Amino acid sequence: DDYNVFSVDWKDGASNVFYAPSAANTDTVGAEIYLFLQFLNSQVGHSPNNIHLIGYSLGAQCAGAAGKRNPAIARITGLDPASPSFESKGNNDKLDASDAQFVDVIHTDGDTFTGAGGYGCWAPNGHVDFYPNGGQDQPGCINVNTAGEQKGNLSIRKEMDASGNAGMGCDHGRAPDYWVESIGTACKFNSCPCTLGDVCTCSSGYNRMGFHASKSPSGIFYLVTSNTSPYCL
Repeated sequence: DDYNVFSVDWKDGASNVFYAPSAANTDTVGAEIYLFLQFLNSQVGHSPNNIHLIGYSLGAQCAGAAGKRNPAIARITGLDPASPSFESKGNNDKLDASDAQFVDVIHTDGDTFTGAGGYGCWAPNGHVDFYPNGGQDQPGCINVNTAGEQKGNLSIRKEMDASGNAGMGCDHGRAPDYWVESIGTACKFNSCPCTLGDVCTCSSGYNRMGFHASKSPSGIFYLVTSNTSPYCL
């Protein structure tokens, strides 16, 4: 379709040796995004009703910080929103459903963050929350270092994908992979209404995970993916 796409580069604020300053900087980035959207509106008449913010991990929290300043934004998509420094906070300090007219979230690494736990939020954040494969462990991702390593004040878990490539967060990184695949694929990522932590099947009541998600039906949704790309079954 016909879109204007803007990419936000905040590497100078996100690359701290310690995690906490990077997490704190998400509010500053959100304020800058808000000002930019105000500029678009005042200079070229681009309405918040035509704005869709998409953020991964800490970027999802940046999008939420922008939305809190202008919840008239049409849509925010959170791709496995960062959990450390945010999961235990109230909705005023993290991405939640009040930050835009429609907030959809994909949860892929929602393990409890203790020791070598998950990087993504486990609790539902949006109008629609998708939990592919249960939202904690993704097929094809293998934990190769359960003890983790330390970087600043954050425990880093090493994982390996199905191709044998080791990385910091295979489960966490699947959220943007699923999102990208959902845009143009013929497979619809149909997801079933479910309760948090359960495995569900259905014959109706679907919502589509990813680009084509809709605000209705709302709630928590479950689906199964394959362990390698293409992920949609």
